[in-house]
Amino acid sequence: MKRSAMYPVVVIAFLSLVPMMGCPSPARPNAAFQVNPRVGAAPLEAHFTDQSTVSKASITSWKWEFGDGTTSSIQNPVHTYSTAGIYDVKLTVKSSGGSDTETKTDYVIADPDGETTTLLNGEVPLTMVWVPAGSFYMGTNAGETGTSAMEQPKHEVEFSQGFWIGKYEVTKAQWKAIMHTEPWNEGGEDPYDPPSSPAQYVDWYDTQTFISALNTATADTYRLPTEAEWECACRAGTTGRFYWGEDVGDILIGNYAWWAGNAGNYAHNVGGKLPNALEIYDMSGNVWEWCQDWYGGYPSVKVTDPTGPGTGTLKILRGGSWYSPGANSNRSAQRNAWAPESLYYDFGFRLCKFD
Repeated sequence: MKRSAMYPVVVIAFLSLVPMMGCPSPARPNAAFQVNPRVGAAPLEAHFTDQSTVSKASITSWKWEFGDGTTSSIQNPVHTYSTAGIYDVKLTVKSSGGSDTETKTDYVIADPDGETTTLLNGEVPLTMVWVPAGSFYMGTNAGETGTSAMEQPKHEVEFSQGFWIGKYEVTKAQWKAIMHTEPWNEGGEDPYDPPSSPAQYVDWYDTQTFISALNTATADTYRLPTEAEWECACRAGTTGRFYWGEDVGDILIGNYAWWAGNAGNYAHNVGGKLPNALEIYDMSGNVWEWCQDWYGGYPSVKVTDPTGPGTGTLKILRGGSWYSPGANSNRSAQRNAWAPESLYYDFGFRLCKFD
């Protein structure tokens, strides 16, 4: 019988070449947070909320740095800012995929006694300083260096109530937050126009348009200061040529004001020089500041809560500017008056309101 050939059967087992589908590596987290409230009087109790996210993992640790030298590892801490100041806040979060940090600069504002801050659109701060009720002497005596007849006679002014006045001149950032325009760039953008420099090239009517829009946005009652309020806030209890003294020889003015002697022909960021005794900045120099009043002569007797003439053709400006040709233009009593539609690159303004 013929036998069939028997061939060995080789079974070849093929390993699957399908790639292994293991778990992907965890993603890095994204740090994020907010606080409520962001501004308020010191001591300020700030409630921080972690808003960090991470995909396919969990956040395992939090490190908060509150900007005042203290830290926390709690996810949603409550921190009290005991000392007035402006604070940076940093949050670092970690997961199995790595870590991430978010830093918010000038984020928490703890106001000192006598100051209040409001956040405008885009979280732009607007800070006001309290000027208490009382009396002061407005104007100058004949003989003060640089004086003019416009500033006489020197007379007593009484305020029956205190008022708030801007810690700084209104800035470009504040103007844009409310108006969304840039009047100072009508001739082309100026490289010397950072957001923290004064809103300039505005006439008196422009200030009224801004204030109306600001009051609508904030449900408040901002206005321009009267000339008397302006000088009272500028002097801050002083009686001399400048709020830092007589400054014979104009030696100290550069520490307190941007004027023709140091400004380099343009306005500078607000708050760059020393303040007066009320911690108000740039009351001397940087830009002339529109006041509410029409121009008129001074009375010779004591007055209470003056608001200036009822009508007129010129509006008051105060404070001098970066363009002022001499230190005398930056004196506490110096008066200037222009038609309300006047526009110049050294004209700006500061806000005021009652409590």
